[in-house]
Amino acid sequence: MIYSSTRYVFLCIVLSFFFLPLIAFGDTTPNGVEPAPGAEVEPPAPPPEAEEPVPPADALLKADATFEKGLTLQECIQEALRNNLGLRSASYTPRIAGTAIIEAKANFDAVYSLNYSFLDQDFPAATQLDAGGLAVLRQKSHDVATKLVQNLLTGGLIEFGFHTNHLTSNSLLATVNPRSDSDFHFTIVQNLLKGFGPAYNRAPINRAENQKKIEDLRFNNTVLQVVFEVEKAYWDYVGYVHDLRVRDEYIKVAERTVVDVENRVRTGKMVEVDLLEAQEDLANQKLARLETARQVADARETLVRLIVPYSDDVKWDMEIYVPSLLIERQFKVDLGAHMHDAMENRPELMQAQAIIDNLKIDELVSKNEMRPTLNVGYGLTWHGLDYQTYGSVKNISIDRYVDDQISAYFEYPLFNRAAKSRYMRARYNLDRAFIDVDSLRMDIVQDVRTAVRNAEVTKSAIGAAQLSYELAVKKLQAEERRFEDKRSTLKDVLEFRRGKIRAETLLNRAKIGYEQSLDQIERATATSLAKYDIDILRDQIADKNFPAAHEDETDAVAEKNKDLPNGAKQP
Repeated sequence: MIYSSTRYVFLCIVLSFFFLPLIAFGDTTPNGVEPAPGAEVEPPAPPPEAEEPVPPADALLKADATFEKGLTLQECIQEALRNNLGLRSASYTPRIAGTAIIEAKANFDAVYSLNYSFLDQDFPAATQLDAGGLAVLRQKSHDVATKLVQNLLTGGLIEFGFHTNHLTSNSLLATVNPRSDSDFHFTIVQNLLKGFGPAYNRAPINRAENQKKIEDLRFNNTVLQVVFEVEKAYWDYVGYVHDLRVRDEYIKVAERTVVDVENRVRTGKMVEVDLLEAQEDLANQKLARLETARQVADARETLVRLIVPYSDDVKWDMEIYVPSLLIERQFKVDLGAHMHDAMENRPELMQAQAIIDNLKIDELVSKNEMRPTLNVGYGLTWHGLDYQTYGSVKNISIDRYVDDQISAYFEYPLFNRAAKSRYMRARYNLDRAFIDVDSLRMDIVQDVRTAVRNAEVTKSAIGAAQLSYELAVKKLQAEERRFEDKRSTLKDVLEFRRGKIRAETLLNRAKIGYEQSLDQIERATATSLAKYDIDILRDQIADKNFPAAHEDETDAVAEKNKDLPNGAKQP
């Protein structure tokens, strides 16, 4: 009897020690049922926390991680081309160069001139015969001359002129008083050596047209660079947003892990060190998210700065579409085709060719100027074109007669060293330009080869990163099973989770790098504008109605003050 009682008491003591943790800490599983070994514990809902105000920047970053609408890449490029201040400034250079063409052509515009003079002259008579008994002679004359001059492309000029003079005198011996004389003349002058030929005389026009072409190509290259910068900034932003999404997903997993470990510590299945490991991992991931969020903010501001360059109108919170990285862009990488496109489309190469054309013009001009100057001219003048019907003399006319004149002019500087020096300088500049073009071709070849190589490498990197990610997921799953079977530690599981994050981030970086490498190929081959169907003249790139830089600021001040109370002003 005593033995049975003692056994009963001993059994009660053992059971009380077994159920003591459950009585002290309460049930930790649904319905108070202990999970089977190896089964996953469903964490309880975390207690509600007081909501804290979220800073606008943090809210913006969180929104960036879920944007599925907003400006697409093409819309970002369109906005940048419409608003970019650098393009706005650069667009004036071709226009300024275009005015030089008009100025060069103006050298062959006809020039009309008109000259009038009046002379009132008193002078003593030399003899009584000249004065007719007067001591002082007085003459008044009105002189009018007009002419029209036209330069010729051959290096000559044609001149048409008319001259008339009306003279009155107090001389008593003047037969016709007043007297009018008129004449009409025609003159042609032609350069036969120096300055001869249309090629020489059209040189300023051709040079100005080539310079206009150079400035157009330079502006085209600026547009291509802006497009490339927007593409790079856009994909940098997209890549960081996807990195932020990875961080957010892992933080959610880390938070669930902390709750799970807390429950297991309460049940005695895990120790306090495991909880500290989980909490440390969560803190580190939140710290890493802050750094990724900063990168997202920097990339966003870089992109927005390219889209809206005006400081007063920048919308830092504009929505930007973040595409999925699951769809890979289809692009055929062909080194030979890309090399051909680059040689046909690169503005720098066409610009260098236009510079060579200008240097050839300089060579032609300087070679022509080494010749002697030899001009010949012919003039024809008709005199006496009017009848004299003044005073008491009637129907008296001065006979009409014609003057013919032939002239020749020759000039040649001894040794002619200045002209020879200019010609040698033109030759040297042309030879150097050909070398520069060859160097530029090599640079273009290297750009295309580098871009193609980057595309091939990043294409392969996507496959390698995809395999690495899949292996990281499998390794994590295997390590979690080992952890549930108590054959691994929480520290090992957390390390494998961090490895999965690194693999997923590298996969996103590889996909972003591939997109940027394709954009690099399009930049190297100068096909970006065709890809986005951008035509500089048709779309009037940077040709919008912007306010002039020198515009009066009174309108802007009035706009600021319109909503203020009467009498109030804003500085």
